[in-house]
Amino acid sequence: MLEATAALEAAQARFAGYLEQIRFLGERNKIAAEQDLEKARTTEAVNRELLVILGYHEIRDEDIDPAIQGEAISHYEVRAPFDGTVISKDVVLMDQVDPSTQMFTIADFSTVWLKADIYEKYLPLVASLEGKTITFRASAYPERVFQAKVFYAGNVVDETTRTADMRAIVQNPDSVLKPGMFVEIQVPGSVVRDVLQVPQTALVEEGDETFVFVRVDEDEFRRQDVTVGRASGGMVEVVEGLEAGQQVAVAGLFALKTAAEGEVAHVHAH
Repeated sequence: MLEATAALEAAQARFAGYLEQIRFLGERNKIAAEQDLEKARTTEAVNRELLVILGYHEIRDEDIDPAIQGEAISHYEVRAPFDGTVISKDVVLMDQVDPSTQMFTIADFSTVWLKADIYEKYLPLVASLEGKTITFRASAYPERVFQAKVFYAGNVVDETTRTADMRAIVQNPDSVLKPGMFVEIQVPGSVVRDVLQVPQTALVEEGDETFVFVRVDEDEFRRQDVTVGRASGGMVEVVEGLEAGQQVAVAGLFALKTAAEGEVAHVHAH
């Protein structure tokens, strides 16, 4: 009887402990379930607000069936502000966006800008071009001549490149001109006097001096200092130092320079 009594008391103690544990776990699980319910209600409220943002102002629970509607319930149409071509995409799937997010870059290629860097010496030619039309060619279309209307003739010279910025607008209805293409412009110039030119290969530059070798006899050449101007197509304008009709050496200049040293050089040159 003593053993049975001891076993009963032990069983009753264990039972009381189990009851206390059940009450504790039940209360804890109840609190956790209430928290989960509150989170679910918050999520529902947030999602409803998002649906309102997406344009669904009046929506009932029974109208939402993801199994049938899929992603269509959250589709939101984003319209481009103008007709154009998408040239870059700045978002990926699952990105969150807001009105400040740039999702795409769109360009209208029906008109493009022409940007030219004008050297200082040509500034007098472009000073009066604002509002006027110029022509240009693109290497991709050598047979075509394009026109551009100048809307800005730069007033500031870049200290590094020594050029001024000129800009013009080009009608591009067939979109053949692409941003980044290199083109050569033609600007109207003033009446230019006759100029004396020599091949670029005839010039020798030594420090601040520029000179050529002038032919004085069959095989005799003399060094002659010159002042040069503009260069184009392998030819250089001679401003001072030469007269029309004088012949200059265009090859063998190193030998002439070595032999001359200020005197007439008896060297075969071509």
